[in-house]
Amino acid sequence: MQEKTTTTKMEPNELPPLVRALKASADRKPAAFHFPGHKRGEAAPSALSELIGKDPYLHDVTELPDLDRFFNPKGPLLEAKNLAAELFGAKETWFLVGGTSCGVQAAVMATCSPGDTIILPRNAHVSTSTGVIVSGALPKYIVPKHNSDWDVAAGITPLQVELAIKESKNEGRKLAAVLITSPTYEGICSNLREISEICHSHGIPLIVDEAHGAHLKFHPDMPETALEQGADISILFSHKVPL
Repeated sequence: MQEKTTTTKMEPNELPPLVRALKASADRKPAAFHFPGHKRGEAAPSALSELIGKDPYLHDVTELPDLDRFFNPKGPLLEAKNLAAELFGAKETWFLVGGTSCGVQAAVMATCSPGDTIILPRNAHVSTSTGVIVSGALPKYIVPKHNSDWDVAAGITPLQVELAIKESKNEGRKLAAVLITSPTYEGICSNLREISEICHSHGIPLIVDEAHGAHLKFHPDMPETALEQGADISILFSHKVPL
């Protein structure tokens, strides 16, 4: 026996701000004299348009006046950012155009000055290393323990963070931030609540690369999000998970 499923079409005023703006822009059927070069599908490569059709191109547009301004949003983009901040429990949210990598780099550069020390796991994403290099900071690495059951690197423990902070101070380093990857690529989460308490007791901000945890907020059986556990900056990548 097959079950029949139906979907309810949302009214334009019920659509999310950016989706609503994209739909309104496409419905006007404007001539495209702007980037990207497929011109809303009219100049799309035939091999690809034959595969997926022209509809996906209608909403693949650049920064247009009716879609708001990325660096000074006042319309649908601002509305979307405010809704995202409310949803994830953040004071402010920024949308990234370079993936989580640019968010990680921005977080490191926002907290670290040349000569400062940042504590981070040895298996952190390469974008973290780039942020450290560009900021001029000095890394203090924590080597994750090995999880023999799954043959993967485990998370970072609060004790490891506490020891790294004490070692850094004994070495005369100026600590600027702690960065933790949670969940890891394999899905291992660290105890961010205790780690954030340790960081804050020393006056150090906690950055969390939460690229693989954008879904945590949406199910009660999932671990708490980084922000819920006291992190100061969290970088998410909803494109990596089905929401």
